[in-house]
Amino acid sequence: MKVIRIVPVLLTVMLFISSCSRDDKNDTPSNTPNQPTAATEATHTLLELIDEYGGKEIKDPGIAVTGTVISSDEEGNVKNQLFLRDDTGALFISINGTKLFETYPLDAEVLVQCTGLKVDADNRSLTTATGDPLVFNGTEGIITKTGNTNFYSTTNLNPEDISIEDLNHNFHAFGYQFDEDVVGESYILNNQTTIRTVRSIEGKEVKLVFEPGSAFEGETIPTKQGPVNGLLVKQDGGFVLKPVSLDDLAYTFDRTAPFEKQTFSFNGNTLPYQIMFPRNYDPNGSYPLVVFLHGAGERGSNNTSQMAYGPKTFGSYDARTDYPAIVIFPQCPSDIMWSRRAKYDQNGQLIFEFPVEQNPNSAMELVIELVRTTMANEAVDDKRIYVSGLSMGGIGVFEFCYYAPDLPAAAISLAGGHDSSFVSSYGTNIDFRLYHGANDNVVPPRYSQEMHAGFQKNGFQSEYFEAPGRGHEWNYVLNDPDYIQWMFSRSR
Repeated sequence: MKVIRIVPVLLTVMLFISSCSRDDKNDTPSNTPNQPTAATEATHTLLELIDEYGGKEIKDPGIAVTGTVISSDEEGNVKNQLFLRDDTGALFISINGTKLFETYPLDAEVLVQCTGLKVDADNRSLTTATGDPLVFNGTEGIITKTGNTNFYSTTNLNPEDISIEDLNHNFHAFGYQFDEDVVGESYILNNQTTIRTVRSIEGKEVKLVFEPGSAFEGETIPTKQGPVNGLLVKQDGGFVLKPVSLDDLAYTFDRTAPFEKQTFSFNGNTLPYQIMFPRNYDPNGSYPLVVFLHGAGERGSNNTSQMAYGPKTFGSYDARTDYPAIVIFPQCPSDIMWSRRAKYDQNGQLIFEFPVEQNPNSAMELVIELVRTTMANEAVDDKRIYVSGLSMGGIGVFEFCYYAPDLPAAAISLAGGHDSSFVSSYGTNIDFRLYHGANDNVVPPRYSQEMHAGFQKNGFQSEYFEAPGRGHEWNYVLNDPDYIQWMFSRSR
């Protein structure tokens, strides 16, 4: 009977001990997928996570990554997305919420508990298992700041080399501009997500995406050029940059004029040149034609060096708006000049001679024939043809007028000159302007002075401007609005 009483007591003690043991086990987190252990450090890099779990839900317990915040929704062009980057790659977490930047500031490192989330390999993003965004006020246990701060500088962008590995990274590039026909428009059209294109001087294209409600709303596309910065994302199946703020499009540099490289051949000789047509060019219209002759230092065959001076004068947005014209910049070969000019020293004085023959030399012949061909094939107003040039090109201006007196309505020579005894051979319908630095020791100013005196003596309209203290220079003229204004006011 005593033994029988003891057994229930022992059973009660054993059940109590067993119960206590089970309670202790409940205090330890479970390692099952339904109750994953929270990771305290990364188990994968971002690229490893994408490669291993791309396209599916992460069901393995305790999976985590760390990444540095490289986005900000402060100005609204990045919405509901938190972009992260580490040394291997980048991804974004889709989150429904505003002012993410306050909780997850730029350069802050975060630890992301990935178990139960889904990896979209195409967009390199994290969502809920159903593909929906996370809810911002429910991310506390999923995304936590580690207390570390990292800085990832943006990467130089080459649009031709973009690949999926570059997705969600921060990029920048320099020397881009919007097309002229969209300048002044709002970045964002019809209150809808809008994709715009910018181009570099080399013709490379970058597409930019702008979101309604962002800082870009109500802002207009600038006339100038500058850098382009943004996050590389996918939009409509293609790569686009998403600028984060207005500062990412700080366009303060003069835009690149839309000159085109071409070549002209005549009498077995070839002339490289660049040509610019007016905005919205009408082949049936009528436009002034400008020929600009460069100096000796820009000779060659690369069809580039001749653009050192002058393109901004005629190619700026304002100039193209106020003075639409066809503009030609030919390039003189290295072994010749625009004229047959010769020079020598006579008792310490620089002497120039300007011999002429029945026909111009091959370089000037090509220029004159190029002008006549352009007149025949394009919408040129034959009463408004202008020739201008500097230094060797300033001398070339007078050669052009001597050999083709029927063409120009106006001629402007900068730091040039010629033999004033030939003035009587020029066309009387040409108006002249001559500029020279008083201290020019490369081309003495007396050759411009003598030309001006010869023009006045022979009844030409001629103006001469000699700049005290200036030497062999011309930018002060090209940057003066009066230079181009006077030119385009002339007509035969």
